[in-house]
Amino acid sequence: MSKTQPAKRDRVAQHPPKIIKTFESAMAPTKIRKTPGICNGAACIGRTQVPVWQLIALSSQGCSDANLLSDYPQLTRDDLKAARTYYAQNPDEIDEAIAAENSEE
Repeated sequence: MSKTQPAKRDRVAQHPPKIIKTFESAMAPTKIRKTPGICNGAACIGRTQVPVWQLIALSSQGCSDANLLSDYPQLTRDDLKAARTYYAQNPDEIDEAIAAENSEE
């Protein structure tokens, strides 16, 4: 990295928090994908087969981020943020998936 160009993290930190939050919200859906035949087409964290509804359900039952990251080592904190953002934008879809899973038990 050149000495005249600040590190990427420093460049991001120069922006107001509101702009950073807006950018993160806009990028979160790109981390989520739906693929027919994988997890019954449920919204999953991009490069995994971990459904968003499962992370939201575990969080609502009191599972901490640290526990989620320990139980799912392929996930990052950004993945958990993306799942929460997706849920905030699609609550009916995720709530229905959680309800369907609970009715199967």
